[in-house]
Amino acid sequence: MFPSDASTHSVPYSCTVADGALTIVILPEFDLTTLYQDWTRDLLASQPGPWREVRIDLSRRGPMPSIFFAGLLQLHATWTRGGAAALVLHHPDPNVIQGLERMRLAQLFRIEARTAPTDDERDLIGGRSFIHPSIASLAGRITALGDADDPVTRDALRRACVRKLRKYRQKDYLAGFAEGTVRTEALRLWEMVDAFARQRTLTTP
Repeated sequence: MFPSDASTHSVPYSCTVADGALTIVILPEFDLTTLYQDWTRDLLASQPGPWREVRIDLSRRGPMPSIFFAGLLQLHATWTRGGAAALVLHHPDPNVIQGLERMRLAQLFRIEARTAPTDDERDLIGGRSFIHPSIASLAGRITALGDADDPVTRDALRRACVRKLRKYRQKDYLAGFAEGTVRTEALRLWEMVDAFARQRTLTTP
């Protein structure tokens, strides 16, 4: 397997091609695609196919925004019409599967469900499990938390931020964004998560 020429860190995915099959890895920073609405347009232009199989790897992501589902339908319509034998969703978050089922779209895809996460992969926030939270998703949860004074919820989120920052250096994170508005927004989210991680613990471990 080898990277395609279209692989780039300026878009929220990377691609590899092997034996007539296309693999698309959705990157953790897909949350920032409010600044990149046309992700499927460039993907279809650079990887028109036809493909024997298309695999969409969601193992690095948690819940997905609505523009992901809209793009997913566009990819399905284009590539199945072009002769792709199967569109596979690899290790999507359970929330993604539930969303597809609510919209009665799950039958359009072959879904390879995740196994149970390890303790290091699981962050319990507000009674829900999130796997591999991205910087952007953590920032979104901080914003949603607001001034809530529930110490258990705040500390769980703070621990998730600490674990993320220990495993992911700012330099490596920002390397995934081109200079300009997107990079500025990425830095703002990083600084929000960093500031929250530095807050004092409210509960006794």
